[in-house]
Amino acid sequence: ILALVATKDVRFKRWADLAFNQIMLGYSREDEFLADRLAVKYVKKSGYNPEAVITFLEKLKQIQKELPLRPLIANYARTHPYLPERIAAAKQEVFGKMDFNDYINRGGSGDEKR
Repeated sequence: ILALVATKDVRFKRWADLAFNQIMLGYSREDEFLADRLAVKYVKKSGYNPEAVITFLEKLKQIQKELPLRPLIANYARTHPYLPERIAAAKQEVFGKMDFNDYINRGGSGDEKR
């Protein structure tokens, strides 16, 4: 991802975009939610604060606001949950509940099949 932002070589950017899309489009929305749940689990088991996963996702959301996705990378959003949904799910995992805004962003009770 950093190479896509930092490089000035147009040809490299195109190839990097294609490679990124091939890698990222191979994962489903549920795979991403599972990865986030496992991140919370492993961070907690390692003795660290699992709220760090939420902080990380919130930082990604801020970066996305500052550096909007380019068209080729935007395809990634088709198979990946939006960051507010991921943040809501992570809060559900960490705290066992979610506030109203998270409920709205998650699009349900949070009790969906895991």
